[in-house]
Amino acid sequence: MNPMKATFRLYLAVVSRAVVFFYLLGLLGNLIGALIIFGKDGVWYFQSDALFVALRFSLIYGFFTGSGLWIFAKMEEIKRRKKK
Repeated sequence: MNPMKATFRLYLAVVSRAVVFFYLLGLLGNLIGALIIFGKDGVWYFQSDALFVALRFSLIYGFFTGSGLWIFAKMEEIKRRKKK
């Protein structure tokens, strides 16, 4: 199996998947927190601004995580090319 080349197309795919992953993780965390508060106090505390906060942080964390993963893949590709 040949490894994938670290192209710009792969960069966009990795960054977008990281953003979606962190967005879903943030929403899941907010939902679990709302369920805990609901079980404890009987008040549903899941506000709509949690969606925008999760989106903002997922864009930041997803961009840097995806960029870092792509940079490591590019470094491995260059290292593999130099070995040959």
